[in-house]
Amino acid sequence: MGPYNSSEKDYRVALQAALVIHAVQDVLDAMAGIAARLIERGMTEDAANILTYVTRHPDVRHDTFDATDEMYMDLEERECPRVMEDAAAFILGKSLNTMANYIADIPMPD
Repeated sequence: MGPYNSSEKDYRVALQAALVIHAVQDVLDAMAGIAARLIERGMTEDAANILTYVTRHPDVRHDTFDATDEMYMDLEERECPRVMEDAAAFILGKSLNTMANYIADIPMPD
């Protein structure tokens, strides 16, 4: 699953740090890493929401887009189409900060 090998905690720390310095591309990359960890934990609806947001963000880096698009397509093959449709509806009008707050509310693994 792509180059995302850090822990979920590390990605969450990176996300918050990138938000502070307004490093949008780094925020999106951290979100992709979090989505990869969520998929591993079976939290596919949350992962689909994040992946949909990242892949559709205009400032996403090409390599981040490629990795998230691959994860998205893998999810699309495994999940009910409704999950992916709901993710597309969920992200409408969401800002980067709103998505970061959404991610912060997702419980960390024990």
